[in-house]
Amino acid sequence: MSLIGKAMIPTLKSGANKSNHQAQVSILAICENCDKHQEVANDNFTCVDYHRLTSATLMQHQPDVILAPLFAPNFDCFDLADKLVAAGYQGRFHAAVESLPDPSMIKREFSAKYPELELEVIVMEHHRQAEQTEA
Repeated sequence: MSLIGKAMIPTLKSGANKSNHQAQVSILAICENCDKHQEVANDNFTCVDYHRLTSATLMQHQPDVILAPLFAPNFDCFDLADKLVAAGYQGRFHAAVESLPDPSMIKREFSAKYPELELEVIVMEHHRQAEQTEA
């Protein structure tokens, strides 16, 4: 299953405006071998190959959230965090994984090493279970 195929573009409620106005969140998805897939991009969502990620890419897209696999064949969230921090990115980083017994352990280690990044571990197994319960 492709992480990109299951990505959802969230919205943020504006704190400055008490109405139900919602602002779109800009997501930069980092994957491996993006060239093999159809290019995925629109105003709020762009997919970039891990090996092509540069500070210029981050400046161009100015994402609100980075979305990536927790573990990929040739990189993991720590490798990506090194690149992001070196490029000056500070902010939200959502890392998806099929299953993980203790996401809080990864989050603690990650937060200690990269305090400028806000890691959210998305365990896909939990989301599928919740969807099945709701159905």
